[in-house]
Amino acid sequence: MQNIWQTLKENSYFRAIAGYLMVGWVAMQVMEVMGPALNLPEWTLSAAAYLVISGFPVFLLITWLLLQKSSRQQAEDGAAPSSAFGKWDYALYGVAALAVAIIAIQWALPGDTEEPTASVAEDPATEAVASNATSSPAAPAPGLTPGNFAIAVMPFDDLSAAQDQAYFSDGISEEIIYTLSRIDRLDVTARTSSFAFKGQNLSSPEIGQRLGVSHVISGAVRKQNNQVRITIQLTDTTSDQMVWSESFTHTLEDVFKVQEEIALAVAEELEFLVGEEDQQYLVSRTAQNPAAYEAFLQARYLLNSVQIDAIDRAIGLLQEAVEIDPQFAEAWAELGMAYWQKQSYGGDVSNELDLAELNALKSLALNPQNSQAYVVLGITAAKRRDYVAMRTNLEKALALNSNDPLALRWFAYGLLTVGEVDEALTYSARTLKLDPMQARNYVSHATNLYVSGDLGEARRTADRAITLGFRTAAMVMADVSKAEGDAEGAMNYARPLISYMTQVLSDEEIETLLRGIFIGQENTDEAVRLITELANQPDSAAQMFFGNFLVMLEEPALAFETFRTNTGGFDFPFFVALWSDRGEMVRTSDAFPGFARDIGLVEYWQAYEWPPFCSPDDPDAEGTEVAFACL
Repeated sequence: MQNIWQTLKENSYFRAIAGYLMVGWVAMQVMEVMGPALNLPEWTLSAAAYLVISGFPVFLLITWLLLQKSSRQQAEDGAAPSSAFGKWDYALYGVAALAVAIIAIQWALPGDTEEPTASVAEDPATEAVASNATSSPAAPAPGLTPGNFAIAVMPFDDLSAAQDQAYFSDGISEEIIYTLSRIDRLDVTARTSSFAFKGQNLSSPEIGQRLGVSHVISGAVRKQNNQVRITIQLTDTTSDQMVWSESFTHTLEDVFKVQEEIALAVAEELEFLVGEEDQQYLVSRTAQNPAAYEAFLQARYLLNSVQIDAIDRAIGLLQEAVEIDPQFAEAWAELGMAYWQKQSYGGDVSNELDLAELNALKSLALNPQNSQAYVVLGITAAKRRDYVAMRTNLEKALALNSNDPLALRWFAYGLLTVGEVDEALTYSARTLKLDPMQARNYVSHATNLYVSGDLGEARRTADRAITLGFRTAAMVMADVSKAEGDAEGAMNYARPLISYMTQVLSDEEIETLLRGIFIGQENTDEAVRLITELANQPDSAAQMFFGNFLVMLEEPALAFETFRTNTGGFDFPFFVALWSDRGEMVRTSDAFPGFARDIGLVEYWQAYEWPPFCSPDDPDAEGTEVAFACL
């Protein structure tokens, strides 16, 4: 024992112990930082820690034996014990200095706290858009003002060992998109467009150019057991410089908070003043149970897959989520949206619209600020042709989230439906700006451009939709060609689409139908007969165009009857024809006022305003029986 104690008092032994501990600590720090960058498995850091800890007693024993051997050798040689300050001591103190530096940096930079304070960018090009909680607002980056920031949140990388947590990493990205989109002065690219680049190794400037954004948020999610670590960075797409970065570590029990933390930090970096009221407004998630939250994210991942067979599985997961956590308002709203999607794929329309509405109302009873629930109510009302309720609910949704692309697109649809073409054009343009990779947004905007008379821009916009794979945009191209006086060109655009959607017609019958629609004259009667036959097949994919065709064929009575019976279809093409130049004969017919009253158009006009096409005989008259005329 005396020999052991004497050895422990030797400086060499203490220096060796200190060296082992410091080298091990530095190694763990390096592993934690480089692990995500090198995409190392989840277990790598744990294995390294185990080796460092388990190797310590072995190191103590071997070092003690070596020092004992060295002491005996020196005694036999008659040499005094060495205490020189050698090269290993210099290495040891170098490692110690590095450790002190790392500790100092970690102390200076923000850690994983509940309310993280973002670090200020050091690069001069991006320093102008960085801020802290106590400083006055700094000038924005060159070319940017607080009124024109636009941001895209890219899909976060899944750093789990098995690469099986994509639903979770995608879900966190979507949560951040949703929360940031509630900041009115910030344009936030829709999920559809930002996720279109998933798996592509594009630079920030490339993404900025394609999506029209000034900043990009990217990140990674590492989920292990009950811990979730999210690393995130904000990059200026003009300079390709990182403005801000941060890491957030949470347990599953409180991971719901992370999107609000990130949103507030980003708002601070982009010079948006967010006060206590705004912070309370941004905190919208009501989930309290991690199992319910995971089921919610899995369901939304399935719904985003745009696969018909995934909808029922998503509904089952959402039902599980609200059973576990009945206060989870967002899950109730998502369940309503799931039923809406199911009816749009040919389900039991009436029943599923009822379920969509019921679940949206349950969501609002728990959280009156849930914008998605209002979207569900708005699009459900549109499908039921309740245009007053449609506008009321979509306006509430947009008041809560002005960047919601679904609410914006359906509002544009609804405004064109009631004849407010110019206002519809404004909303479809806004939708396209926020969601430029969604093909149907191009179709919506191209249609509004066509009805408003901007044929050149309508053609360019519809062509972009076709490039993105949305084949029904060909009908817009056909309408534009017809308006330009090119009937043959119109037929060439429409022919493949009509052939695809009316597979029971022969090539000769398709030609007859096309000639009736786009040329008229002796082909009109036969075209009407073919459409009437198709209308008796309720499963026909072309059902949405029957009313549209009959308006263009100037058959008001048949057009109105077809519209009334097409309760499960999509009404938008009918109103495109009705309010375009080709619909003048139909909307000025004697039968139109009664039709407009029956489907709720007059009620809407009385509640809001009359469209430029129609006006009441007595502007002060009240009630839907008011006499009016259309041009």
